[in-house]
Amino acid sequence: IKSLQVSVMLQSPEKIFTQVLDEKNADFQNPAFINFFEQSCGHFFNYFAQESGFKQKIYQADASAILKFLKNKNWIKSDTLLQYAFLKGLYDAFYDKTYPEDTLISLLTNYFPIAINKNLRFSANEIHKAITKLKIGNPAPDFELYDKDSNITYLSDFRGYYVYLNFCTSQSFACVQQYGLLNGVYQKFLDSLKIVTIAADEDFIPTRDYFRKNHFRWTLLSFANQPEVLKNYGIKAYPTYYLIDPEGKLLWIPAPSPNEDFAYKYYLMIREIKRREMREKGLDENGEFLNQK
Repeated sequence: IKSLQVSVMLQSPEKIFTQVLDEKNADFQNPAFINFFEQSCGHFFNYFAQESGFKQKIYQADASAILKFLKNKNWIKSDTLLQYAFLKGLYDAFYDKTYPEDTLISLLTNYFPIAINKNLRFSANEIHKAITKLKIGNPAPDFELYDKDSNITYLSDFRGYYVYLNFCTSQSFACVQQYGLLNGVYQKFLDSLKIVTIAADEDFIPTRDYFRKNHFRWTLLSFANQPEVLKNYGIKAYPTYYLIDPEGKLLWIPAPSPNEDFAYKYYLMIREIKRREMREKGLDENGEFLNQK
C-alpha cells in the first residue's frame, strides 16, 4: 500500500489506473486500500470537465452515459473499479459545489438500477444518505460537543430558537475577523437567535482563551471529541455558516456571513414571519383587528 500511495503523488489518475490499479489488488475491505483509492479518485469528475459532452451528461443526470464515457477511455479495465470511481467523483462534486445539488442527487438516483453488485449499491445508498441530509427542510445533523467550560452540548439544546451555526478555525483570518461582527449579531437578536461556533482547532485552548478575553458570550464548542461533525456538515472551508430553524431543521444552506448582511436578512425574515402571524390572527402590525378599519 505504501508504494501505491507514492504513486498517487507522482502520477495522474489515468496512469494510476493503467499502471497500478486493477481488480486483482482492489480490496475495499482494507482501510489502507480505501484511503489510497480515494486519493487516486479525488475530484474525479474534474479530470474530464473540459472534455466534450461530459458536463452535458452530468446535467442530464445520465448515469449510463457517464459510465459509458469513462469505459470508452479504456484505462479503467475493471467495471467494479470504474463504478467506484464514478461514485467517488459524484460525491466530491457534490461537496465541491461543481454542479447543482439536485442534478447530482438525480444522477445518483439514476445509478441505482445499473449498479453491478450489492456492495456498490450499498456505497451508493450511503452516499445518498450523506448528500441528502444537508437539504433545506431536513433535520440538521445533531452533535455532542464540549463547550469552553467543558459542558457537553447538543444541537437539540437550542430547540425553540433559530441557530446561527458557524464553523471556524483560528488559522483563518476571516474567522477571527468576523468574531466581532458575530458579537454584534448576538447582542441584537438575543430573544430569537442562538449563535454556535464550532472550532475546528486541534488545540482548543487558544480559541477558548480568546473568547474569554473578549467576553464573547455566545456558545463556543470544540470539534475534538466528534471530528466527524465536519463531515456531517460538509465543511470544506472556514468560515462556513448555516441557519437552523426552531424545530432543528436546516433553513439557509449556506447562510450569509456577518459581513454579508446576515443581520439585516435575518431581521427581514423575522419581521415577515411576525407579520404573517399577525395576519393569521386577524391583526395588523399595531395589534388592532383588521375588520375594525
